[in-house]
Amino acid sequence: MAIKAVVQKIIPDGKHGHFFVATSDQIPDGSITCSLEPTVWTEGAYPEEGEVVFLDELRQKRAGWRAKKGRFWNPSDEQNQQIERRKQMSTAAQNTFKSFLVEGGYDGKNIFRVIEVTGDISREKIERLLEGLPISFQLRKEPSLSADDLNDPIEVYVNNAVISIYPPRHRVIVCTTLDSWNSADVVSKMHVDNVMDTITSGYGQVRSCVHFDPVILGIEGWPQSVAGSEVEVDIHVYPRGKGDEPELKALTFGKSDVRKLLDLIAGGERGLTVEQLKEWRDLIMYAVWSMRSCYENPDVAEDYPVRVYFKPCWEAIETARDDSQLIEALEKLRGRIESE
Repeated sequence: MAIKAVVQKIIPDGKHGHFFVATSDQIPDGSITCSLEPTVWTEGAYPEEGEVVFLDELRQKRAGWRAKKGRFWNPSDEQNQQIERRKQMSTAAQNTFKSFLVEGGYDGKNIFRVIEVTGDISREKIERLLEGLPISFQLRKEPSLSADDLNDPIEVYVNNAVISIYPPRHRVIVCTTLDSWNSADVVSKMHVDNVMDTITSGYGQVRSCVHFDPVILGIEGWPQSVAGSEVEVDIHVYPRGKGDEPELKALTFGKSDVRKLLDLIAGGERGLTVEQLKEWRDLIMYAVWSMRSCYENPDVAEDYPVRVYFKPCWEAIETARDDSQLIEALEKLRGRIESE
């Protein structure tokens, strides 16, 4: 590391011989010392206080910075420094990400504005993915059926294998549809989950999620995506900024809702199967704890009859050691709801 410095003080009788102390704008947190021994200071004459010097091979010591090479500053150094500064500014300008638009979907009706890209992903691969993404969006000013459909650019944030899609400011995505225009085979290889995720994406924001291997769109070598791995596309219904989001209340389930849900998942049969539990576990448990919160809270007395009535159910659910015991506990809850 070479720097431009100004000599502040000459020390003629230091412990290790002659040396000087200098300061530099490039080292704002302290001074730099440089020996005047011939092996370090390469000039025939010593510098004077206030003179500008060229210091190189800097090392940080306990007492501060020390230069292992030094000489007088000359005009060519000034020119080289200006060239280096221009290079740094040019590199910084090149590294500044600029958003770009991509048309995609059937008849190019989806317009994406790529706002941010994290990771070593080329623009070409991002464009190919968005152009081939077989998903349609209905974008409106407000989520009413009478609102006019809009065609504004949808915001896209790419973070390696996670791609987040948001409506633009003051707009709402009211519907997302998997299309077959691209290829029914492509759509069949896309896995959809969290169709209405109201928990992990934040209060007031509903998210749907699609997983697929970019190879199905003819894209090879997506960063952090090797053979058999997936890219995740998260579609957020409401705007990204919290101030722009319509406020959605978290889903709540009463006892009749829980019973209907268990009946629906079990197909009207008594008792869930292990497969049904594994597929719907998150929703079932969310509904069950939502029901529990209606009774077990500071506003409901601990000896309130309904609270006492359901308490054994919560204990059985909490202490279940495997899927079979959890199914048995859920059936106990369903039976108590029906018998109340």
